[in-house]
Amino acid sequence: MTRFRFPRPLLLFVIFLALAAPVACEDPKTVDSCGDEFIDPGEDCDGDQLNGASCTSIGYYNAAGTLRCTAGCTFDVSSCGGHCGDDLVEGAEGEQCEGMNLLGASCASLNFSRGGSLSCGADCHYDTSQCLSTCGDGNREPDEDCDDANDATGDGCAPDCTVESGWTCTTDTQSVCTPICPEGLSWCGEGDCADLFNDPTRCGACDTPCDGGLPCIAGVCREPDAPWGPAGNFQGSPTTYMGEARNFDLG
Repeated sequence: MTRFRFPRPLLLFVIFLALAAPVACEDPKTVDSCGDEFIDPGEDCDGDQLNGASCTSIGYYNAAGTLRCTAGCTFDVSSCGGHCGDDLVEGAEGEQCEGMNLLGASCASLNFSRGGSLSCGADCHYDTSQCLSTCGDGNREPDEDCDDANDATGDGCAPDCTVESGWTCTTDTQSVCTPICPEGLSWCGEGDCADLFNDPTRCGACDTPCDGGLPCIAGVCREPDAPWGPAGNFQGSPTTYMGEARNFDLG
């Protein structure tokens, strides 16, 4: 029998390929990829690639400034102007404060009658949430929608100094409130004044239509010829009034 013999050079080549294959499948060596025009994790930018960012989109004020990328793949904001958080109060940009710098302002100087603690918010505007006012003293303060010098309800300005639904109040020192709807109409939501005394689609209440084609008479769904009782309630079939079902005695 003739025995086949691998040529020695070919045998060495096969062994080399077998040893090299696992190495080729291993992870490539990690290298610094900044500068490859591709924004990798941890990079703000790379070369001309800014990922759509601009001076204003990253919080700087100069809309005419040009955002660039540094050799270290971070934003170059040298021409972007100031920004909230740079410890400079940019009044021309609408900033009121920066960090602990309140420019001498206090709750009292902002017309909060009971003082309190003024601070600077993350948006570089005054944070008055800890300032204290006196609701009901007739002096509308910055955190009050209205102040009509009383704590009554139903007059437009609620006891917590918010404007009641269906009313509008002046922003004077002492608020004057008036109903939004003309006399005889009731407020049923934004821009909606309804005749709850005569409208069968909402009779007696904004969400109460008359059933069965009944008309709305004086805020009550009833038959036109149904007689009225001594207390003002009509005598007839069941109806609704102010959102409640009513049964009246034919008596």
